[in-house]
Amino acid sequence: MSRKKYKAAAVTLIIVCILLLLPYLIPDRPGTTTPDKPFPESHSVLIEGVLIHYRSFDAVGEEQGKILLVHGMGGSTFSWHNNIQALVDAGYRVLAVDLPGFGYSSRIAGLDHSQQQRSRLLWNLLEMEGETGAPWVLAGHSMGGGTIAAMALDHPERTAGLLFVDGVLENNNRTVVPSLLRFPPIRRWADVLLQYMIDKDDLSKILESAYGRVPLPEEVEGYATPLLQKGTARALLDMTSTASGVEPSRLAGSDFPIQYIRGEQDDWVPPDTAEELKEILPSMDVETIPGASHCPMETHPEEFNRLLLKFIAEIK
Repeated sequence: MSRKKYKAAAVTLIIVCILLLLPYLIPDRPGTTTPDKPFPESHSVLIEGVLIHYRSFDAVGEEQGKILLVHGMGGSTFSWHNNIQALVDAGYRVLAVDLPGFGYSSRIAGLDHSQQQRSRLLWNLLEMEGETGAPWVLAGHSMGGGTIAAMALDHPERTAGLLFVDGVLENNNRTVVPSLLRFPPIRRWADVLLQYMIDKDDLSKILESAYGRVPLPEEVEGYATPLLQKGTARALLDMTSTASGVEPSRLAGSDFPIQYIRGEQDDWVPPDTAEELKEILPSMDVETIPGASHCPMETHPEEFNRLLLKFIAEIK
């Protein structure tokens, strides 16, 4: 090897070493701490080493049924802030939960974020809270649709009905990203970059896309406060590595009713998702909310709540 080539190789090696070591020298971005009781109706329970935060609401008057609300990617119990009171006033017992890695639930490194694991945790949560009587209506937004599908498959006898809100059941992450994240320096780079990318300005832009309108300051705050907690970026990376979906055909022949509510202008979920799912589940009812985007339960609560209450009221 000539001296010139040797020098070039040495410089390249030094640069590579610097790039491999540099992310470990960048300090973690300070995150907010989790409050002991984020909301008056907050509860937390430790299940399989994972602290799960949830909010529990008793029905007004005689109880008509029970519904579990599961948020989507980046969401939390806040995602249902425009719907809970309507359900409670109509006589329904409501439990809204933060999935691991989101809201005020644990951000444990290396956690399994498969829908099957989430299903087990949530059914254990309901059992630990003594909710083993009448079956539950399960409602899931976006990614949460896969969670409630897994729950229904695990315990159809405890499922009264399924409501998908712009839901996604299958995991389409078939890229090389999960494999790349197994290499520690690349994973650390991704962790650092995510930490510094998660801020209120970026979240506001993301919400504007999901809402189909400019979000209100309190809406940005509702998402930012839990997402800015320490460990969120690491949890998102774990999710990329371990996430799994649910094969929709496994729900075929289910005895419980299924409804799919979608926003007419949702460009986060492929527009043919509901139609393809209905081909597999012919009895599934599909409702479209005009003018709504990916979060109709937040941006169009009156129409969404009307459809939701109509669906669960018809469940026998």
